[in-house]
Amino acid sequence: MRPLLALTSVLVACSSSSGSDAPMNTDTGTTLESGAACTFNQDCPEGQRCDCATDGCRCAVGARGKGKAGVDTCASALDCETGLCVEGAEGFVCSGPCAAGCGAKLPRCVDVASLGPICARAVSTPSGATGSFAGRTWAFDHAYFGWDLGDAGPVATSLELHAGSDGSCPPPKKDPQATVVVSGLPGTLAAGSYPGLKASLLGLDPALPLKSSATSVTLSAAALEPCAAPDAARACAFDATVALAFAEGTIKGTVHAIHCPSMDVK
Repeated sequence: MRPLLALTSVLVACSSSSGSDAPMNTDTGTTLESGAACTFNQDCPEGQRCDCATDGCRCAVGARGKGKAGVDTCASALDCETGLCVEGAEGFVCSGPCAAGCGAKLPRCVDVASLGPICARAVSTPSGATGSFAGRTWAFDHAYFGWDLGDAGPVATSLELHAGSDGSCPPPKKDPQATVVVSGLPGTLAAGSYPGLKASLLGLDPALPLKSSATSVTLSAAALEPCAAPDAARACAFDATVALAFAEGTIKGTVHAIHCPSMDVK
């Protein structure tokens, strides 16, 4: 049985068998043997479920639960039709792949290592980053990013932090008080820190420098949210925690960044 998840997980291997006499998975049309590696109950033949131990998850004979993802509460993975029980806002709730649909109790889609995009609880949006310049503070509470697109997909990501933005993707209807442009991010983002980045501050407020390059850039990405199919391998939103130092001041904090197609270039 898979342990309860607080949206952290152990590595789960995926494989398929080639035995011609193996039972058929009626959900996916793939052929699996009893004992084959699995991620969810749906990966196993009828009459079997995905049981997990310290050495991984494998199909085994047993009844599946009835709990629906994002709808029904669970005491263990055995209560869920997918075989996945995660922490919700109030207790534990059955989860499963986002592609199958997520109920109201787990409205968010999060890409979890070894599981892929699964239904997860809603989280509060970060309050934003704070800029301190010339004895004043500015709220960088909106962030947007676009991709430099190559023939095979994104090759780089361009991130902008806005202070005084109207909340719309660039170009905004209202000019922000300030924009920070962060360059050097890869095309495919993953959770973690990104060294070696560059950042420039463009100030439209008279109290801010018209243009200034950061002397120190620290950025980490977390809470990545996958794009809709067929681009589920990409992140369409993430939380960016920044610590930027300029000759004139600093910008620190966490801001939620969303993908804007208007920023994509090819």
